[in-house]
Amino acid sequence: MHIDASKTTLAVKMKIVLILLLILMIILVMKRIFVLKMLLAIIETISTLRIDLPEFEGKFDLYGFIDWINTTERVFAYEDP
Repeated sequence: MHIDASKTTLAVKMKIVLILLLILMIILVMKRIFVLKMLLAIIETISTLRIDLPEFEGKFDLYGFIDWINTTERVFAYEDP
């Protein structure tokens, strides 16, 4: 019985190529899942972010109002890098 070496070599090469493609697809899917998990973590962090601003209680106190505006601006300056 004679086995054609070129056909056997071609079959082995095709199997190797298919295995490599499968590995590549698995890696790409894993990367996509990792990226999606990272995006979900970022979205969750942003959605739970909360800023507590002080309330202005000075009604007609001009200096109290200016202090409140300055405090509010500092809060936003701190939160916005």
